[in-house]
Amino acid sequence: MLDLPLPEHEGTFKRMYICLGGLKHGFKLGCRKVLGFDGCHLKTAYKGQLLCTIGLDGNNCMYHLAYDVVEAEILDSWRWFVALVGNDLDVGDGEGWTSTSNKQKGLLNVIDEMLPMAEHRYYVRHMHNNFKGKFPGRSLKDKLWSCDRASNVEVFEKTMGTMKEENEEALKWLTEVPFHHWTRSHFRNDSKCDLLLNNMYESFNRCTLRAREEGVLVMLEMIREYLMRRLQNKREEMEAWGDRKLTPKITSLVEKYKKWSGGCYSTYAGYNQFKVTTVNGLKYAVDIGHRSCGCNRWDLSGIPCHHGVDCLNRLGANVDEYVDPIYSVEN
Repeated sequence: MLDLPLPEHEGTFKRMYICLGGLKHGFKLGCRKVLGFDGCHLKTAYKGQLLCTIGLDGNNCMYHLAYDVVEAEILDSWRWFVALVGNDLDVGDGEGWTSTSNKQKGLLNVIDEMLPMAEHRYYVRHMHNNFKGKFPGRSLKDKLWSCDRASNVEVFEKTMGTMKEENEEALKWLTEVPFHHWTRSHFRNDSKCDLLLNNMYESFNRCTLRAREEGVLVMLEMIREYLMRRLQNKREEMEAWGDRKLTPKITSLVEKYKKWSGGCYSTYAGYNQFKVTTVNGLKYAVDIGHRSCGCNRWDLSGIPCHHGVDCLNRLGANVDEYVDPIYSVEN
């Protein structure tokens, strides 16, 4: 054996980033410009963090995109991760993109710095965990979620008013968080995404729990195999869905809106525009040409709301044809 000299400094593992080519290609072809960032702890003696970014597929399910192992969830590691993801997906300054997170401090600073034009949404479950420490109780919790789910400004202001009636300090706490970060009523419409929860990222954390107890290389191989199996299962699921136009979850949602549309009465106003009155006496303007409704749900998600469905039925139109193509089985 050769008696080679030892290096002056031993190498130390620091970080590793992975974005599989098939996942990147699929995301660019068929997913919305929505990126959710999250991190979870490794369970070994060496500690560290597994950072991940997840998108949404056409069935509103999680689409794993990229992940990396870092020494800690700090500003520098987030900056490194976001830069690599941005470069892989051609995100640029974030124009037209939406990011979501649990308000991790390091990540918030990085998003503002590297993706200044991106919309940044917060998971409201994380907000509520902070909120309930100061303002406990079911009533205030329900009002917080009502504010969060409000799809237009009018409903949002009304629900914020009920919050003020019960607890002005709670209202003040909420107003300190910019509305465009956490309520549907102030979200942008270009991402075609109205989801509010981080269930998908928590699901990824659960799926990788066993892998995170192993060494780095074994863990990464377990995650790769899990992703391969999941993609194949999704592919088989869509093939079994037959020749239907829309994905399963969206088909179910459209059918629900069709049932709800029975509580609406639409009046034609010319140029594919309608006034819709609900059984509750609420009135909304619907523009079929622009695929827009005053409730803002159609605008946010790209899926006709029940007000829009009633108008389409009056025109004798096929509702499925007015659902955004991002939700199609083909896509």
